Amino acid sequence: MRLFYLGASLLLLALKSVIIVLEISNIGVFVKQKNRLRSGFTALELIIVIFVLAILAALLYKPIAKLVSSSGSASLNTQLSQIENGLKQYYLHTGTYPCNIKYLWENPAKDNTPDAKNIGGCYDALSLVAGGDQDQDVLTHWSGPYLEGVEVVEGTGGNNLKANMGQSITIGANVAEDGTVTPLSRSDAVKASGDATQVLNVITISGLQTDQVKSLYQQTNGRSIEAAINEKKLSNKSADKFSDAWEVAREEVPYKLGVPKAATSADKVYVIYRWTTDFSGYQK
Repeated sequence: MRLFYLGASLLLLALKSVIIVLEISNIGVFVKQKNRLRSGFTALELIIVIFVLAILAALLYKPIAKLVSSSGSASLNTQLSQIENGLKQYYLHTGTYPCNIKYLWENPAKDNTPDAKNIGGCYDALSLVAGGDQDQDVLTHWSGPYLEGVEVVEGTGGNNLKANMGQSITIGANVAEDGTVTPLSRSDAVKASGDATQVLNVITISGLQTDQVKSLYQQTNGRSIEAAINEKKLSNKSADKFSDAWEVAREEVPYKLGVPKAATSADKVYVIYRWTTDFSGYQK
């Protein structure tokens, strides 16, 4: 609705500008020289109108872009909450969590030979992380789908959920202590122990741009990245050096969304959303 009002305001401003130009040129709607109106605009008058419209567009571009980004981040934040609720329902029915997000809407029993030792076929994260055998009861207790209105990313074999903002959503990530974040591949082995960088208690969102990351961070965590930078007391206050993905994944902070290093300067980055504190998803 706010975008509608902004668009309407832009249109009214443009029309007023045209009327002013027409009045100045003695060919306005309110000028009595009707014969001049029939002859149309001169080249100079058209240039003036285009120039005025260009100025208005430049002035309103940032406010409109900010509203679009805010709307997109609100939609993505809602989507993340729906996924979180779906994962909790999955746990209530099966007593575990999936490593592959597709098992929120696709019964793992449909896979002919699900390989529980890699991310693509893992539907029992708890026993694998603990180092035990796969829980076969998941196949009989699964009562999904646990997520409605699913749209998958083409070319991913149905394994990546399409994000409402950005590109795709998957479960798990490799999160390094220096702030580097990379999503897990379907062929990656699920590491039962000895690797503190592979975490399964987070959702990874890919393809977000700088303004989208900032907007989502504010929307989800209730504070800006700039405020987080100041709180972390970096020596040079550089946003490029700020990252809280490691702390978010390891439950060292109360908020849920974590960003990698250079999240405010890179073209596209991976951010993580911690969906539970009950399951670590890594060996402490």
